[in-house]
Amino acid sequence: MLRVRFASYSDTVFYHHMKIGTYPQEMTADEISAGFQHLLIDGIGDLMASQIHVVPVPVVAKILDSSDVLIKVYDHRERVGYRHQRWGRDSRCTPLEHRSWYPIHGAMPDFKLVIDNYKTGRVPGIYEDEIIGFPFHYRAA
Repeated sequence: MLRVRFASYSDTVFYHHMKIGTYPQEMTADEISAGFQHLLIDGIGDLMASQIHVVPVPVVAKILDSSDVLIKVYDHRERVGYRHQRWGRDSRCTPLEHRSWYPIHGAMPDFKLVIDNYKTGRVPGIYEDEIIGFPFHYRAA
């Protein structure tokens, strides 16, 4: 858990405990049977560990295809959720050589729903059609 110091214009200082930048590591039997694994994924990790590059940290993830991944995360209320992300470039506004992670779906509490959305295309993600996917690199954690 990350301890963040907030200071206001007065001398009052308060702390807020945050799980941002950390990833749940436990896997349920349902997640294992769905194909989730402990992985190190290039570009997904600890933003505070480096000024230049993101340092990969172990995540629980399911590879959807060569450019898409489903990652187990904490949402803004510190509850476990699953976020669909794509490695690629935004065809509307990024240079041809630029690659980055783009959220397709925000953190949702049910990974089966996210996988169903991915397979059927019933609920398209935000800007999903504009993000051109490229293969990403990963390895076992």
